[in-house]
Amino acid sequence: MMEDFAMTRQQEKAETYRYMREAKIRDLYIAYADQFPDYFLTLASKCNMPYSEFVRRVREFHHHLDRKLLHRPPQGKPLALRTDGIMFLEQITTHIHGHAMVRFAGNETTATLREHCAAIWAKLCPGGTIDLQEQYDGNLSGYVTKEMTSWGYDDLRQTILFRDLIGS
Repeated sequence: MMEDFAMTRQQEKAETYRYMREAKIRDLYIAYADQFPDYFLTLASKCNMPYSEFVRRVREFHHHLDRKLLHRPPQGKPLALRTDGIMFLEQITTHIHGHAMVRFAGNETTATLREHCAAIWAKLCPGGTIDLQEQYDGNLSGYVTKEMTSWGYDDLRQTILFRDLIGS
């Protein structure tokens, strides 16, 4: 009986994977990510944790960063003035980390953004690391979505739209 369940689950995964490829879901995410051509941000955890916990920390990171960049509570600010972007989570069962394409609130320099991001992430994810780079690669969206071509990738769990973090 357990083998029947495993086969059904495996078949379900295969069907989802087939659907995602045929629907060209990755192409849609690439087009969306290309709307945020300013910065490439990677947030990584030192340890393994459930993806829901990592997402919670990314949500807090976003909130604290917007508060810092806007110099006041960000609630009520229009989306165009807030930090926006998209993050793709990778290796969610081993060494969870996320790659994001981002447009930051405010007009801070890259060096200042790095300082703010590092300080906030260090408090939320001790031992975790950040990497922030200005983006010059026109194919970066292909890189950040690379895991979508892997078997078992779940775009609903492994993709974070920063605009969905606003107000939460």
